[in-house]
Amino acid sequence: MRSQILLSPILLVLLALVGHVYARRVIPSFGDITLKITGADGSDIRSETLTSPPRISKPLTLGSGSKLTLNVPVKDDKGKALSLQHLFLGARNDKTRDEKTLVCASKGTGVFTCELDQSTLDKLHPGPHTLTLYAGSVDTEPLAHKLGTAEFSIAGPSTKGSSDWDVFQPLPEITHKFRPADKMPNKILSLTFSGLVLAPWLLLLGSYIVLGANFTNLFSSSVSFISGSAFMGSLSLCVLLYYVYWVKLNLFQLLGYGSLLGLITAILGRQALVARAAMRSAGVPRSVKTE
Repeated sequence: MRSQILLSPILLVLLALVGHVYARRVIPSFGDITLKITGADGSDIRSETLTSPPRISKPLTLGSGSKLTLNVPVKDDKGKALSLQHLFLGARNDKTRDEKTLVCASKGTGVFTCELDQSTLDKLHPGPHTLTLYAGSVDTEPLAHKLGTAEFSIAGPSTKGSSDWDVFQPLPEITHKFRPADKMPNKILSLTFSGLVLAPWLLLLGSYIVLGANFTNLFSSSVSFISGSAFMGSLSLCVLLYYVYWVKLNLFQLLGYGSLLGLITAILGRQALVARAAMRSAGVPRSVKTE
């Protein structure tokens, strides 16, 4: 109940802030737009000022090499310069209904410049187009304003070069060349080193056979059998730990597991020796002669 009482004022404040933001959304408008068309040689073909609300009185004609420049001022509902996040110029083909949008560059607070040059015209189809300005920002209402009609006397879309028109088009496929596999060493060399790794174990087993190591005393009684089996099992686990370290573990893991296993092996080895000593004290060993 107390949490509900505390949350209610917070929700009211948040709702008030959201309502305040939406209530103050500005309605943008366009001021007097300066329009200029230049030819391929830089000559001035057409220049005029479109008074607010801007409309093109006579359809524009753009040919190959022509350049259209629009200087667009944006104002708020009080007539002051308005800073926008985005301003686009859309050209919609009256026949195909296909529309391309061009990003207009910001030249300062509330001033944008839209330029249609040869690189952008190459992305359009010939024929009549309807030009539309699209304005939008987080704190403003969206605005779509039709300027008028433009006739494009051009060859059509070109597959060469790039343009500022829609980026929503297929891009070149990204290919990745993986690193070639590393060369494996000679098989004979690998077998040689494997044999050198196993050589100490072969030497150890051979020494046991030559010296006549006797393991039967570890299992001569029930007590020594248990302690002896546990000790031999711990030694086997030590060998297994080294194998796992070779194929999987790192050095720090080996030291951690090895310390614990080594302590257990030492304790079990001592118990095996105690059991053997108890057997010797209980009876006479075969190696001792009596008179």
